Amino acid sequence: MAPAYLFRFFPFSQLVLLLLAGGGIGKQEKCSISFNCGSLGALYFPFTTTEHQDCGLLAIKGCDDPSSSKMIQLEKDGRFFEVIEVSKQNNSIIIFDKNLHKLLLSRSCEVFHNDFTLPLSSPMVSFYSRYIRTFYRCDHTVNVPRLPSSSISNFTCPHYIYYYRNSLEFYVTFTTFSKCSMIQLPGKQWRSIVHEKGSPGAFNRLSAYISIEVRLSDDCYSCHYQRGGQCRLDRRGNFYCAKGNMQIK
Repeated sequence: MAPAYLFRFFPFSQLVLLLLAGGGIGKQEKCSISFNCGSLGALYFPFTTTEHQDCGLLAIKGCDDPSSSKMIQLEKDGRFFEVIEVSKQNNSIIIFDKNLHKLLLSRSCEVFHNDFTLPLSSPMVSFYSRYIRTFYRCDHTVNVPRLPSSSISNFTCPHYIYYYRNSLEFYVTFTTFSKCSMIQLPGKQWRSIVHEKGSPGAFNRLSAYISIEVRLSDDCYSCHYQRGGQCRLDRRGNFYCAKGNMQIK
């Protein structure tokens, strides 16, 4: 079995554990509106630093060291990913997967042995990424209907044929690939896709830079921005608002 180089977004139970470990329960500290994180600039809720984990939902490591890479852990006890950019405007973050980057540079078929799925929504946050590319992995024995080459492309990696869309306008019905496996991977913006001569176009659609938008639940948004509180989960994973320790002016 090929090693799982890509991170898999964690299921809801692991998300709860992460939020409990970071800012879910325990003591409450007085939180500022923002925290400095070196080259990333100021961090605003729901992001925070590892030194102030109770003040946010996703903590970034290395903010106190100007020379170090800024890293984030997206699941409890999971591996760290480098943080490239954090945007206050839409609560988004761009992370870099160096293992995936190496596989893409080498055009390794191991890239397609993994799957990328967003987590289920929690009582505090949900995650969204618009740059997800869908591939269908089919065995050579599967009879796939003839599709317009201008809309669908395919390529062969050992033992499998992979199909993917060439344009946003073309949609594939589930029955077309009902006997195949669907794989989702982080990709580039459509307008930035450029075919490289002599290499499969599929690799050019993928990216090791992964953009993720963190969307607060209505309860968490109201707790933080309207009531000046801190979003919390109890040990059963239920939401509650711990009030009085946020400086949101």
